[in-house]
Amino acid sequence: MLRPTSLALLVLFASCSSREPYTANQPESEVSGVMTLPDGSQETWRIVEEFRVGNETGNGAIFFGLVSAITVDEYDQLLVLDRQASEVLVFDAKGELVRTIGGKGAGPGEFEHAVHIDVGPDGNLWVMEMRTGRLTLLDSTGHYLRKEQLDIFGWDVGFVADAYLGGFDWQDRYNAAVEVPYSGEAGAQVTLGGNHLVLARYSASLTPIDTVPMPHSPVRFEKYVHFAQNSVMIEDVPLQGEFHWRFAPGGNYWTLLTRPYEISEVSMSGDTLRTFAMPFDPVRVTDEDLQEAHESLERFFERGAELDLDKIPSTHPAANSFFVDEDGRIWVDKRAPSSEDQHHLFDIIDADGTLMGTLRSPFAVSPTPIPVIRHGFLYAVSAADDGSQLVIKARIDKSRSD
Repeated sequence: MLRPTSLALLVLFASCSSREPYTANQPESEVSGVMTLPDGSQETWRIVEEFRVGNETGNGAIFFGLVSAITVDEYDQLLVLDRQASEVLVFDAKGELVRTIGGKGAGPGEFEHAVHIDVGPDGNLWVMEMRTGRLTLLDSTGHYLRKEQLDIFGWDVGFVADAYLGGFDWQDRYNAAVEVPYSGEAGAQVTLGGNHLVLARYSASLTPIDTVPMPHSPVRFEKYVHFAQNSVMIEDVPLQGEFHWRFAPGGNYWTLLTRPYEISEVSMSGDTLRTFAMPFDPVRVTDEDLQEAHESLERFFERGAELDLDKIPSTHPAANSFFVDEDGRIWVDKRAPSSEDQHHLFDIIDADGTLMGTLRSPFAVSPTPIPVIRHGFLYAVSAADDGSQLVIKARIDKSRSD
């Protein structure tokens, strides 16, 4: 049942927008999982679930509060950081719980605001608390080693979209987001406090190396702005697209623009080295999509704001997010034609920008935290029927096509 405010928003849209309403998405194209390799041969890929944790019943059942990071160690053990519980849960290669590390608190081996976990080159565990700039180091079995206070201003995850939580790059440098005074750099990622975010890089022994710019979008996304009662309200125009970045194996960044659908390689100094325009079939925005977008703007309407609803695009962005696998290939979580297929379809793109094919996952793969592919297995967060979080390990089967 629609709430009265939601119904009012739908009526408001019908009266204020000149957009032609859409009631159905375009038909879904068949996804075969066939990948074309650089040598011209083909493989058929399938994602086959091995185990899932987080939806058990009975004594000793495991439930996650808020999974903010996952990683895999050299023994193929899965490490899950539950931010809400301030704990790291360690599972063996078969999904059995091995140990629980940490707990809420300020003592040795405890966490207060942990958001990310990494496995260092020496196998030690690095747990980052971005709000305080505190880094806890543990050995491979979870025993406390020491805490380090990085020379940064603390910031919280909610300050920026696609927030960077800290971690190692492909060259085993540890990277932490640092707030520095904003001096007007075009496109800089700015926090609510008005500072500019850059990356501080450290060696594996935590020796400072340098700072480098954080990638920024070449497209300026539109925002709704409303001034009311000595305050200002700001919100991105829904459905217009997003910008994401990840570390690239060669020491640069990969970036994704979801509208237009573009993959770029960007140097650490911020120069765009190459850009690949990827093909896609636009997915039309339905009335249901528009109603959801309007509900996200309810607080504007409640304050009497008059918004130009025609700024909301009539098609969806091409993709949701992306990650890079252990072979340097790019997995783009593409926008699916139907809501039931969201986060199930992935364009697999080689490092030379070639679209190898599209792969379907039998389960929804959440874009956050970033999925991991290690030794031919996919590790990702998904959701149970009741909305609770699951962590899934799945095998990536690859068979040569005749």
